[in-house]
Amino acid sequence: MSPPRRVAKQPAAANNRKPTARAWQTEIRLIPVALADEIKAGDSLAEKFVQALRQRGMEFKTGDILVVKHKVVSKTEGRTVDLATIKPS
Repeated sequence: MSPPRRVAKQPAAANNRKPTARAWQTEIRLIPVALADEIKAGDSLAEKFVQALRQRGMEFKTGDILVVKHKVVSKTEGRTVDLATIKPS
C-alpha cells in the first residue's frame, strides 16, 4: 500500500526571496499493475484493474492517474484482427 500523499505547501520566503524550483518539487511514482487474466472482448477494464489492485492490497485514491495501453482497450472493444487472415502486400 502506498504511503499517504503529501501536499506541497508554498515555502516561506526567507528574506523576501522567491522560492526555488526545488522547493516546489512533488513526487511522481509509477506502479505497474499486471492483470491476472487474458483480456477478452466485452471485459470491464475497471473491474479488472480494481481486482488486480485489491490482490496487491492497493486501491485507487483521489488524484491518482491511470494510464492504460491502447492494446488492452482494443481487446475489450473487440477490435482485434487474426494475423492469419492478413496477406502481406
